[in-house]
Amino acid sequence: MKYPLSYITFFLIGMISIQLQAQEQKVYKMEDLDIYPTWADCAEDIENMMRFQCLVTGLQKHCLENLQYPEVARKSGAREAAIMLRVVIGPTGKVVEAKVARSLGEDEVSKAFEREAIRVVKSSPDMIPGQIGGQSASTELMFPIRFIP
Repeated sequence: MKYPLSYITFFLIGMISIQLQAQEQKVYKMEDLDIYPTWADCAEDIENMMRFQCLVTGLQKHCLENLQYPEVARKSGAREAAIMLRVVIGPTGKVVEAKVARSLGEDEVSKAFEREAIRVVKSSPDMIPGQIGGQSASTELMFPIRFIP
């Protein structure tokens, strides 16, 4: 059976597009990167552990300055909460995903803590992305947030 050249061309372009999207969506763990992501205020020409420390310090500072203790938690008498987030820094340096890695529970107070932690991390300023093979890459990291009234 013969297919017109336009169908074959369309099919090949579609396959290439799917492969490129799959490559763009790959999320790397820190240890797989050549160069770790870092906070925008950090020097770019430092070694990876310093880049990582600067990233964590920047995120911590951003959270301290912007985190709001949920009112529903305050009214319920909740004292402290610790949330572990899975954060993905995209190839442009934006936080493209923040999800709860370990849930506190299904109650309203737990969900309020989780929503606030996600909100604050997603509001982070752009960072300097990690790199693998000379290309910017999406990077996953686990980030703890602690709420203290």
